[in-house]
Amino acid sequence: MLLAVALMAVALAVVAGVVAPLVRTGRPAPARAAFDRAVYRAQLAELERDVARGVIERPEGAATRIEIERRLLASDARKGGSAPAPAVSPALTVVLALAIPAVASLVYLSRGSPGVPDHSFEAAKTEPAAANNNVPGHADFAAAVVRLQQQLQEHPEDAEKWLLLARSQAEIGNWQKSADAYRRVIDLKGGNAEVFAGYGEMLVMLAQGIITPAARTAFETALKQDSTEAVSRYYLALGDAQAGNVRQAIDRWQKLAADLPADSNMRDEVKRRIDEAAQAGGMTAPPFPPPAQAAAEPEAGAPSAGAASAAAAAPPGPTAQDMAAAQSMSAEDRQAMIRSMVARLAERLKSEPNDLEGWLRLGRAYGVLGQRDDAIDAYEHADRLLPSGSNQHGEIAEAIAALKAK
Repeated sequence: MLLAVALMAVALAVVAGVVAPLVRTGRPAPARAAFDRAVYRAQLAELERDVARGVIERPEGAATRIEIERRLLASDARKGGSAPAPAVSPALTVVLALAIPAVASLVYLSRGSPGVPDHSFEAAKTEPAAANNNVPGHADFAAAVVRLQQQLQEHPEDAEKWLLLARSQAEIGNWQKSADAYRRVIDLKGGNAEVFAGYGEMLVMLAQGIITPAARTAFETALKQDSTEAVSRYYLALGDAQAGNVRQAIDRWQKLAADLPADSNMRDEVKRRIDEAAQAGGMTAPPFPPPAQAAAEPEAGAPSAGAASAAAAAPPGPTAQDMAAAQSMSAEDRQAMIRSMVARLAERLKSEPNDLEGWLRLGRAYGVLGQRDDAIDAYEHADRLLPSGSNQHGEIAEAIAALKAK
């Protein structure tokens, strides 16, 4: 009932707004000549003030005054007003007053959905989260993250859990929450190169890919602690390119590419960036450097780059440090978090089947979870991607043998 009254009031207000101007008595519109005369008189007054202040010399003022007066006389010759605007007939006014709500009702009945209940704003805000539930393991993962946040409210001094939270929030694209968690880690224990690199990357994600001064400071701090830290080197080069220092950016990326192993996904991303920067700078891209001779195993605790920047850092999935930090959680939460991250990594590898490091990481993660057959499949897939003669063939064979012996 209240809704019907409210709708009727709105309809009446709209009709009144349309009809009221039509029933007013027409008034003569001001003549153009009257407007012109007002303007010319104002110009004469302004001219007198300028001459009195010495802004305009008197001879120039006299000439200008003559011209303005000439135009004023011409406008006097066009005296006369406009005829009153004709009033709208009462019959047309009544028709409009009835037709507007009638047409609006017909349109709503034919196009609208009067039988559908209202969709609240709060429900609309939760829709994106509901859509994310389609991601493998997202629901369990999100619940584990919430419980981790609750644990940190009770133990806010636990830097390892803050670090796990930072990586977990990055994994699901919560850049601001991830950055806040990284900031807490830095405040609690200062942070190492990987922590500063992760923090800087979250600032870049928040700025939609722009290397902000705060992000640059974080990357530079990371390199002061470890001059080989790849994520920071990549983004500092990107910052140079965004600032127009194309040659410096290309030089940074060239040096980074030379330090990356042949099986690093990051090499392809770096080459793409070099080609784009060279094209934008109107120069020829230099020869891409060969990879590093020895492909080193990634250090435990390498920072998670987040879903939006996986090409520039380690592939998503639980690192050894993540799994160690998760040991302080309850068994249920620990399993939910690790399984969710492993599921997301497995899902990503379906669209990137040539990611060697991703398959190796997936094999190690399945092994920790006790999923022997899945771990063996992942290792065998990685083995097929290796070039013949690689020392990693033997390492993978040993890992598979150990799994089969269990």
